[in-house]
Parts: sequence; structure tokens; C-alpha cells
Amino acid sequence: MSSCNGMNQKQINILLAAVDVFSRYGFKKTTMGDIADHVGISRQTLYASYANKEEVMAAAMLFLTEKTMVEVRELWQSQNTVSNKIDSFFELTIMKYYRAVQNMPDSEDLLSGPDGFGKDALKHADQRKTELLAELFEPYETQLATFDTTPDDYADFFLKSAVGFKYSADNEAHLTKLLNALKQSALLMLAVD
Repeated sequence: MSSCNGMNQKQINILLAAVDVFSRYGFKKTTMGDIADHVGISRQTLYASYANKEEVMAAAMLFLTEKTMVEVRELWQSQNTVSNKIDSFFELTIMKYYRAVQNMPDSEDLLSGPDGFGKDALKHADQRKTELLAELFEPYETQLATFDTTPDDYADFFLKSAVGFKYSADNEAHLTKLLNALKQSALLMLAVD
């Protein structure tokens, strides 16, 4: 895997190992020792990079966000319709993480939203996703203006709606229905098929 935001392979390995360990044991039960053991480094080496597991989790969230943004952009290059691009965005930024969190031991805690340490990382992630959506909506600035909104404002609304659905959906099928309704309303506003 290539570097993301100037990270070296050791840093990437730590974050990927942390995600794997958090997924397996849950955030609450994971220790810094678990992460160090999984990546094959000493605890001292891990502590030289991160003060605690909260910092590791926040760094992993930022890393995964940047990785996902690259994946979305790559998919969009081969897609010609706004509908397909929205589907790809939902799959990679909402559904993928919804499924992963559902399989975690402490998924209820994570689905209720981040507390403390994760708020800055989540805010950054949402900002990056909003910027990406604003780029998608930019060619439809005139259509959005008829609804008294801008591509940036609509991107913010669109993302906050989708993320809210992730936290409030009864199950994956319900989440899919909610996201599809959001997509259909966006296509109507943008006046595209």
C-alpha cells in the first residue's frame, strides 16, 4: 500500500493493525499491548508514536478517511452518472463502515457516535467528505440556486443526512432505503437522471 499523507509503512502497519484489533476485540477491551503484538513491535515503539489507544483510534480514523477519499475519486473516474457516483460514495463512506461497526463487539458504543477523542477526527473526516460531495454538486450550481442553496451547503446537508441515517437506521436494509430516498431527492434537485 502506498503512503497516505506522508506516512511511512511502519505507521500504516500500526494503524491497519489497530483497526483489525479494534474490530476483533472492541475499542474498550483493546490495549496498546494488543496493538503492538498484532503489528509485531514493542509497546515502547508504539508509545513513541501514540500516547494511548484513543490517539491510535483517531489516527486510524484519519488514515481510513484519506484512503476512502482516494478510492471514491478513483471509482468516480470510471463513472458517468451522478446516480452511480452517489451510490459509490454511499457504499464506500457509509455502508462499508456501517457493516464493519455492526460486526464489532462494542458496536453500540461506536454507533452512538464518538465521544471525546474521536470528535476532531470525525469532524475532519466529515469535512473531507463534504468537500468531495461539493465537487460532485458544483456543475449543478444553477439548479441548486433555485432551491436557495449552494453546492457547499447542499453537500453539508447531504452528508449530515447520510451520516445521521447510519446512526438511526434499524438495520442495513432500512439504511439502504433511507440512503436511496436521499439520492432520489438529490437527483430531483439537480435535475439529472
